Amino acid sequence: MNNNKLLMIAAGAITTGIILMLSLILAATELSEPEITPNINNNLTKVEKPLIIPKILKQIALCESKGRHYDENGEVLKGQINPNDTGKYQISSTYWKDKGNELGYDIYSEKGNEMMAVWIYENYGTDPWNSSKNCWYEKKNS
Repeated sequence: MNNNKLLMIAAGAITTGIILMLSLILAATELSEPEITPNINNNLTKVEKPLIIPKILKQIALCESKGRHYDENGEVLKGQINPNDTGKYQISSTYWKDKGNELGYDIYSEKGNEMMAVWIYENYGTDPWNSSKNCWYEKKNS
């Protein structure tokens, strides 16, 4: 056999090996299960990705509630002008409670209020917080 034929056979074998290896890697990636971990009750649950709070929402929370979810008595903070505005992000229970329930977010819990605020922001922007815009808009642009 001449050298050229040997080189072609070797190159074909290497290429086939690389393709096979990549196929196995891709198959393993597609078939991998989400990470699961035992929770406090030793039930297996999916690990939640950390919630990323946009900077503007942090500023909105400071303007709406001074960043607090609870009042001085440990009760969920209610709006001074509209008592249906709830928690750290002053989410209107009139408008958002049902959607929050549908999404699995309890707007009366601190975590649920925050998750609902992120969902509202991702879907409606800052418009739902326009009543406090004179406070947070300046901070956003300074």
